[in-house]
Amino acid sequence: MGIIKQWPVFILLLAFAIAPLFQGIETDVLALVYVLLLVVFVKVFLASYTEFRIPYNSLALCICLFYSWMVLSISWSPSPVASLYMFVWLSIFPLCFFIYSLKQSVDWSYLSAGILIITLIFAFVGIWQGLFSEETPRSLFRTKNTYPAMLNLIVLPTTTYFISSKQSRNRSLILLGMILFILFFAIFQTGSRGATVSLLLGLVFIAATSWKNIEKPLLIIVVIIVTTSFLFSHLETDGKEHNLINRLSKVQERETLIIHRGVIWIPAWQIIKTAPVIGTGIGTYYIVSPTFKHIDDAGPGYFVHNDFLQFWLETGFVGLSLMLLIMIATGRFYIRVLKYKKLKPQDKLETTGLMAGLIAVSTHSFVDFNFYIIAILMIMGFMCARIQEISGQYYSELIRSFIPENYLSKKVYMLTAGILPVILLNYCLPVAIADYHWKKAKEQIKNGQIKNGELT
Repeated sequence: MGIIKQWPVFILLLAFAIAPLFQGIETDVLALVYVLLLVVFVKVFLASYTEFRIPYNSLALCICLFYSWMVLSISWSPSPVASLYMFVWLSIFPLCFFIYSLKQSVDWSYLSAGILIITLIFAFVGIWQGLFSEETPRSLFRTKNTYPAMLNLIVLPTTTYFISSKQSRNRSLILLGMILFILFFAIFQTGSRGATVSLLLGLVFIAATSWKNIEKPLLIIVVIIVTTSFLFSHLETDGKEHNLINRLSKVQERETLIIHRGVIWIPAWQIIKTAPVIGTGIGTYYIVSPTFKHIDDAGPGYFVHNDFLQFWLETGFVGLSLMLLIMIATGRFYIRVLKYKKLKPQDKLETTGLMAGLIAVSTHSFVDFNFYIIAILMIMGFMCARIQEISGQYYSELIRSFIPENYLSKKVYMLTAGILPVILLNYCLPVAIADYHWKKAKEQIKNGQIKNGELT
């Protein structure tokens, strides 16, 4: 019966499993992810009829303000259609945040375990690609950098669970050690410098902030696992272009760095100076960039490869500030939890692992576009909500309770629950259907069925 009651968790896991298949233009995948998430949203919303838990804190406020500003930026966008599409795309993060925030005190224990298992599948796919092809592993993800960024988000919280004193007496310690080895190996195998540096930063953060609460022998084991996985990945990629040591040796080559990122960042800064306060509109970089594009930039031009720079460009200094405030608010939650005198060691380690994952992905986003990957957005939404939930256990004022049944009839409340799903699906489904028929028409015309293609 316990497993049956957690059916919303399995729907969320299904959405997470297919999320990497969306790489910008797969509208059918985006629509399916939204359908799955909205089913869970309606479920937790309806279950809140007797007690509606409202996140009443700076984090929830900053998220709402950031996305409200994002919506507002559509009004001055050179292409409102493109901006609306990007807004829906990025709204995965707040949707997952509020789904987790609104859930009742029911234990969603299968969620974290399921996310870890699915991430392991991603890692196995990537490892297979690395072992049996010369291409850089990227699993189901768009690039070799976003794939290890996703792994970083999961491996760091898993590390804190491994080194917890409670876990040290558990029979599953060996299994967890094997899982860590697989994830670390998969990250190093990609040769991603940004992911490697951010991973090490996350590990240092965990060790520095949790030194008093961890088993030192287990920390040594983690160091051994990291070192061993790095050596094995080096042997596996030796002679290949994506060998991590070879790529790290090129960091000192100034010309190489300029070619990889400078040709994108310099023109992006020129665009920022045209509208530094309000930006050009969310999702418009690829529209406004051709005029400023560097002659040596051979990329498709969809991303700046620096999320902070891109959000400044598209949403202005106002949008960038609101995004940074979300990070600051999350950090404040963590600091407040650490200062609580009767804080449980397990809660400290869990929040530390979650913060380490968020810090790693955010740091990596200075040289990539992790904040535009919906699988990463989903997990970040859950992580922020979980940090909020743990904080709420010690500071009850962070979550307010509202009793809808005292003010609304059940029919009116059920009608209210359908407003958000109707709005989002009214956009996602028609776009996905139109995209399907457009692709079908192209295929028909390509095969010489011109009349059928025109009709389609």
